[in-house]
Amino acid sequence: MTYLNDSQVPEGGQELEIMFTDDPHCEPVMIDRDHIGEHCQMTWDRWLHIRNDTEIEIAADMIASILNTCARFGAEAPGPCGTGYCTGRP
Repeated sequence: MTYLNDSQVPEGGQELEIMFTDDPHCEPVMIDRDHIGEHCQMTWDRWLHIRNDTEIEIAADMIASILNTCARFGAEAPGPCGTGYCTGRP
C-alpha cells in the first residue's frame, strides 16, 4: 500500500490517496476531509469482471459486503455543512 497526501483543497480540506500496489484492478481510494475536520468522504472505483455467472456472483457478493459494512457501522450522510459549503445554497 502506498499513499499520497499532497493535495490541499482551497477551502482548507485535505485529500488522501491510497493505492494498493498488489491489486492492479483497483483504482486509488480517495479520502477527502472537509475544512472543519468533522466529515470525510471515501471514493473508490473498482472494476469487476462480469463475463459469466461465477464472476457476476463474486461481484454481487462484493457489493453486498460493502453495503452491509456501511449499514453495520451506521454510515450516513453528514448533517448540514454550514452556509454555502457543499450544499450549493447561499
